[in-house]
Amino acid sequence: TALVIGGGISGMTASLELANQGFKTYIIEKEKKLGGNLNHLNILYPIQEDASIFLNEIVSKVESNNNIEVHLESTINNVMGYIGNYDVSINNSKDEVLELKTGAIIVATGGQELKPNGLFQYDGKKKQVMTQLELEQKLQNTDKAWLEKLNRVTFILCAGARQKEGITYCSNVCCGTSIKNINVLKELNPNLEIVVLYRDFQMAKKEFEEYYRNRRKDAMFLRYDLDQMPKVTNIGKSPEKYKVEVFDTNLQDNL
Repeated sequence: TALVIGGGISGMTASLELANQGFKTYIIEKEKKLGGNLNHLNILYPIQEDASIFLNEIVSKVESNNNIEVHLESTINNVMGYIGNYDVSINNSKDEVLELKTGAIIVATGGQELKPNGLFQYDGKKKQVMTQLELEQKLQNTDKAWLEKLNRVTFILCAGARQKEGITYCSNVCCGTSIKNINVLKELNPNLEIVVLYRDFQMAKKEFEEYYRNRRKDAMFLRYDLDQMPKVTNIGKSPEKYKVEVFDTNLQDNL
């Protein structure tokens, strides 16, 4: 048997691989449903497929597999034992304690989106300043009237990441996500002006480079430096408006 902690796309994929090889597999998921962050995505790139359709297909495979036992709204209480012989105690949604025996444990707990509070006017409350994931959730909504009122959208990449202190690494997803959302926004509002402020731009795989080049014609890309961060100023509350100032390191000029 095997036990997978986390019922997102990684956890479900691992569980299906194990179950299809004949291993009894337990999925322990703390939320009310499977899917993890995939529940909040609108479109998948570069295949441009509706994330909910892709997710529903995977969930259906998991739920119909007789070798997979799913425990939702459940958390790990304790783990004892050794490789090949673990005793795992879990708490479920009914406040019951279940004891499971398993030979292997896979940790697939996923990641959390960085909320760059205090940067670029972001505080989680302003309607027009949002993270990429929050934008995806708005795009999931069938009501797109808010988009018709916009003239320009600015993406600021590396917000709170690749810093000298704190989060020093690159997530490896922001660049590709911005390219995907540029495509979605332009399809919904062809007249929308899009500006992308970036430090360095890279796609996750070499084969995605063409996807990136095709989108460059839909937006203006301006490069900034960590020592000269873009400045965002609130210039209107009703409607909400902002002025973005940036020193473009390629042009060597303030814009």
